[in-house]
Amino acid sequence: MSDGLLNVAANGYDTVKKAVDESATKKEKALSSVIKIESFRLSQGLKRGIRSAQPGGSDLKKLTAIARLKKGRFRSNLPFRGVVNSVRYDFDRLKNVAHIGWTSKTNSGLKRLMTRYQRGFETPVTEKKRKALTMLGMSLGKRSSLRKYFFIRKTTTKFDIPERPIVDPFYEKEKEAIRQNIARNFRLKMMGKRI
Repeated sequence: MSDGLLNVAANGYDTVKKAVDESATKKEKALSSVIKIESFRLSQGLKRGIRSAQPGGSDLKKLTAIARLKKGRFRSNLPFRGVVNSVRYDFDRLKNVAHIGWTSKTNSGLKRLMTRYQRGFETPVTEKKRKALTMLGMSLGKRSSLRKYFFIRKTTTKFDIPERPIVDPFYEKEKEAIRQNIARNFRLKMMGKRI
């Protein structure tokens, strides 16, 4: 009699294992899908934050007149507007993890530059740079109120570029929402609903 039970259990094992494997695969696909959806939402939010110069609600320091001058015209004093489109997300299928911001698909020079600007740095004022800035200042009209910033004193030996953190404040603001969204969307996905 115990052989019959054992055989029934052994015969049923393959069916149960197959159902468990299918369930695990379904859960894994649902989780991947939910992480991608949340990553897209976060990348769009980060782009909006950079455009408004308030990622995560914290204001970024405005650009100086020297940094704003480009091709003889002054651009917006909001930093990083030109790099907004390089913000994206990468999804690692093996680890089921997404990376958001300036990812592996971003140009390495831009990644290095953005890391540097987020931390802040100092740059030396060489004689060549001082002359170039003077020439730019002279090219502005005499009535320009920004002209005075291009004539650098001899005692100025460096420019301090302030730190402008982008990703960290944004993540701190969104941290709780990320957990809630993933949990809610995973439940919906497992119920077969569209997100």
